[in-house]
Amino acid sequence: MTNTNAALNNEEPVDKTDIPTPSANAHMRISLDHMTNARNIPPPLDGHRAIAYPPQGTNQKIYLYGGGSYDAKTNKYIYYDKFYVYDSMANEWHQVESKLSSENPPPLIAFSMTLRDLNQDPSIVVFGGTSVNRTRVNHVFEFCLTRHEWKRLKCSGSIPPSLTGHTAHWHPEADHMYVFCGRDADHHHLEDVLRLDLKTLVWAPVQTKGDRPPGRISHTSVLWKNNYVILFGGEDGDDTFFDDTWLFNIASEEWTNLTTTGDKPSKRCYHAAVIHQDKMYIYGGHHENNELFMLDLNVMRWKKLRIDPHVPEELRVHGHSLCVLQSSEADYPRLLVFGGSNIKERQLDRFYAFELRNYEHRFQYLLCEGQHFTDSVVVCHQ
Repeated sequence: MTNTNAALNNEEPVDKTDIPTPSANAHMRISLDHMTNARNIPPPLDGHRAIAYPPQGTNQKIYLYGGGSYDAKTNKYIYYDKFYVYDSMANEWHQVESKLSSENPPPLIAFSMTLRDLNQDPSIVVFGGTSVNRTRVNHVFEFCLTRHEWKRLKCSGSIPPSLTGHTAHWHPEADHMYVFCGRDADHHHLEDVLRLDLKTLVWAPVQTKGDRPPGRISHTSVLWKNNYVILFGGEDGDDTFFDDTWLFNIASEEWTNLTTTGDKPSKRCYHAAVIHQDKMYIYGGHHENNELFMLDLNVMRWKKLRIDPHVPEELRVHGHSLCVLQSSEADYPRLLVFGGSNIKERQLDRFYAFELRNYEHRFQYLLCEGQHFTDSVVVCHQ
């Protein structure tokens, strides 16, 4: 088994920058007025995907696609093909209409959505997923963030099977998209790593080194330092749930089964994860919980961030999305959660946030009741 330190050798020193130093008014309560009355919130959803772009700045937005919800009237699960954008400055959601409607993705859940952050032409790449009548697909679509256009990419090479429950990341140095695990149309849970060259649109399997994670779906993964993929959890379709943490080195194409310390999360799937300043945050997941964990990637140590028990039971969710928003370095970053299914298997349209206030070791918890935000302090000991 590969040593963790060996997997990280010959790299630049790790940036140990923590959460930004608070501004002069740090000891004042941050105004939440700009979060009040968020408009045009999307419908209740689970299985959707969301991305924040740009990483920080006054013009940050959340892009949300797909998802589904159970319709009690028809006793059917409804798949959505709507694309929404949340404008953090205007505090408003709106639906995006593509200029080329024939090139739009189909209604999807459990797909991958990856940011391709090219300097002059940033885009979002959507791959795979489950569509209407539980049909699995292997199509690739790209949405241009400057022109607001979808297009279906015509790929060649070793075309992958139709996949669902996988994850994917963009490697900026080579302009490649890497796809991890997932379930195919024959219900096989794959341990494969696939690579799509986004310049040539040629697919190829990756011949990885080292022990590989067991095949799984509904795991999470984040991209760290533009070269390392950190994968956590998931399930194998036979009621086996995982609590393991893996590192994939894109440059060497080598897996490492990480040895972590601290308050390790329990086995789970359908959770959500996001990375912020060398820390991976995980929230929720089966079996419906409202736990928030942080993995310090510099030392590979977990911390469970203790949340006040009064957080509503219905926010024990799975199938939700998690993004980081930070309008400037002087502001506190927020972990924004949208949707998901709760313990009653009811899809939610709740839009809420944990605000990272590192200087006083606490989080701010904001809950959207319908169209209105209320707030309460949630104390965490880090």
